[in-house]
Amino acid sequence: MVTKVNVKIRDQEREFEKIWQKKVRCLRTVQENPIVISLVCEVDTSLYDIFKEIVNELEDVGEGMYLYRNRNLHITLIGFGLYQNVLPNLQKIIAICNDEISKSRSFEIIFRGLNLFTDTIIVQAFDPTGKLSSLVHNINERLLNEKLLTKENIGLHNRIWWVTIARFISDKVNINELMKFLENKRRSYFGKMKVDELKIVKTDKFYSPKATEVIECFKMSDSC
Repeated sequence: MVTKVNVKIRDQEREFEKIWQKKVRCLRTVQENPIVISLVCEVDTSLYDIFKEIVNELEDVGEGMYLYRNRNLHITLIGFGLYQNVLPNLQKIIAICNDEISKSRSFEIIFRGLNLFTDTIIVQAFDPTGKLSSLVHNINERLLNEKLLTKENIGLHNRIWWVTIARFISDKVNINELMKFLENKRRSYFGKMKVDELKIVKTDKFYSPKATEVIECFKMSDSC
């Protein structure tokens, strides 16, 4: 079992390393902020202090970033698309998610290492048992078969997941200082959590309170 878990984590580490090796030096600021519908897992409150410390350190690095505070920390498991496009099929999507999640058991997520996309800073999330991967795969397959989702929507979310902790909103970001900070945190361990509840939410890129609405909550089969 340990060997299988290690293999799964190594596979995910390789995916994250590909992203890191690109070492983006030309950062892109957020160009659009559309309202979307997604299946998410919110970060457990027990980890708030750890994430708060990371964000506070990022704040000291310099300007130009929108920093995600505790209330909007989450992992996007599946992005269904733009709100107006998803709405006609929303009930079908909810039914499929409910069916798959309700028969799945809770799982653990490990948070380790920071990474960088062109417009975001992320905390890497690892799925050591493969339960998350299996659940997302099953939902995606059913949505694809029903033509409720396209492969373009899935993207990286079928293989790796993360928590966004910052987005670049101006060109004032100090790249050199930021890269030093990220390199020092590439292998840092930030904790783990048990996941027994997922949500479909309507939100924007910033998970801002005014734009965020919980549409449906789903409990795992072994949740209390």
